[in-house]
Amino acid sequence: MRMGAQELERAESRFARGGSGERTEALVAEVVQKVSEKEPVRIPKKVLEELESVRRYTRAEVLDIPTVRHVAMETEKPSLVVWIDEHAQEYGLGLLNGFRAED
Repeated sequence: MRMGAQELERAESRFARGGSGERTEALVAEVVQKVSEKEPVRIPKKVLEELESVRRYTRAEVLDIPTVRHVAMETEKPSLVVWIDEHAQEYGLGLLNGFRAED
């Protein structure tokens, strides 16, 4: 859906006056603050070491879970694969909030 010239002018005017732009910035700031206040996800030390090893080896984005899993299997790091499979939600939270090794 394309905006007409008048709609575009109104949107630009609202943004320039601080209309929805300020609200958007405030919402983004609020979400970032909430995420940054979260505790890091606790992860077994061996699994964290394997994750860091895979990240360094592949230089792949850790968001690319299939690639992380594949490389972990190829480099004989099954603990990482099992942990990701059993803790998918925690893995996602760890990507946002960081990981902390537990003993």
